[in-house]
Amino acid sequence: MTTPLFDADLLAELREGLAPEDFRAVFAELPDAVRQQWAELRAALARDDHGAASEAAHSLKGMAASVGATRLAETAFTVEHGATHGTAVADLEAAVAATLAAMATFAPPA
Repeated sequence: MTTPLFDADLLAELREGLAPEDFRAVFAELPDAVRQQWAELRAALARDDHGAASEAAHSLKGMAASVGATRLAETAFTVEHGATHGTAVADLEAAVAATLAAMATFAPPA
């Protein structure tokens, strides 16, 4: 079974707990941070720097977990803990893309 893209309960809590403009702001600003960490992770892997790759994956995991992006958090966790070969990085890339696409729907232009 595939991990859900987002934790619906946590997303609902964020929607209820934040003012609408704050909710939109979170999902408007977070994608750039996710893209940056993903770029850092890829660059670290390209230079075979597994420590830096683990740090970037850890940052991705934390960002994702804070907003209930469960699939991204799970796949980042896998890469953080040393799975930098096989399908792990491809799975993380797919999770980044799917999460970014979903976030765009959460933060429509004001």
